[in-house]
Amino acid sequence: MGAPDLMECVMKRRLMTAMVLVLATSGCGSDGKGGSAPVPVTTGSTPAPTPAPTPAPTPAPTPAPTPTPAPTPTPAPTARVYTYEKAADFTKDRSFTGYDRMDINLSAGKFVAIALSSSETGVTTYTTQGGTVTLADSTDLPGKGTYSAGNGTFSVRRKLEFNASGGYVLLGLPDGLSKYESFAEAQFNDDKVARLLIIGSPTNPIEIPTTGTLTYSALIAEQNNAKDQVAAQALTVDCATGAVSGTIPLVVKDGSGSVPFTITGTKDGSARISGTLKSQDGKITGTFIGRLYGQGAKEIALLVSFKLADGGFDAALLTGRLQ
Repeated sequence: MGAPDLMECVMKRRLMTAMVLVLATSGCGSDGKGGSAPVPVTTGSTPAPTPAPTPAPTPAPTPAPTPTPAPTPTPAPTARVYTYEKAADFTKDRSFTGYDRMDINLSAGKFVAIALSSSETGVTTYTTQGGTVTLADSTDLPGKGTYSAGNGTFSVRRKLEFNASGGYVLLGLPDGLSKYESFAEAQFNDDKVARLLIIGSPTNPIEIPTTGTLTYSALIAEQNNAKDQVAAQALTVDCATGAVSGTIPLVVKDGSGSVPFTITGTKDGSARISGTLKSQDGKITGTFIGRLYGQGAKEIALLVSFKLADGGFDAALLTGRLQ
């Protein structure tokens, strides 16, 4: 090889060496003393995955509405059956529906309070076996309102009376009222309380005329009139207006005289009667309740409560027969 060839080779080697050095130094990082900053390598970022769409919730099925039960119909009231048996007949078992009632509180033999009430549904019964009387709505009384005359069978007419549960029991009509057929008394009393129910065969309201008047020959405490010394007086019921009026004598206990009372009252659509009364001198006042009895309203019986002039109380029964 000639000299030029050798120089050329040497120059080429130096040039290649220089290039190698340049490449080597250009790949070194900066040490703060010169050189170029490294070229950052940009790497491609993986995009965040797109979340799957949330499925729309499946709506819960709407429950079928609970069916509303059909309302239970209110039973129609049972129509009352009106019969016209003799009330004071206890030769067989008896049942009496409805009553007018007087309750009396007693102290030392005196009446200290009187209350009047009525029922269309209370039932008073009598059974001949044992002569058992059960007063309607009277479980608050001594003996719970049920009283027996004793062992055996009791078959009586007009009146049964005996002692039981520390008191006196009466079923029927007292002496002096035996002419009445359609009502009777049911009574218990001891030294603290007396209860008197008027029971029997009340008049069917549809039998009462809608015009005209019903006039009764009436007395208060008629049982005291054994010798008929006091004449009965007219008690009038206006069938059109229901007004009840009259001046009726109260027979004193020995039957020797009477005290007249002015009666003012009304009759309702069920043949029940209520009102007030006053002695003619105004010193004694009172209230009464009762009803018409028997077929064709042939009898009347009213419980009467008196307020006396001295503040005390008394009681009686107004009775009458259709003229």
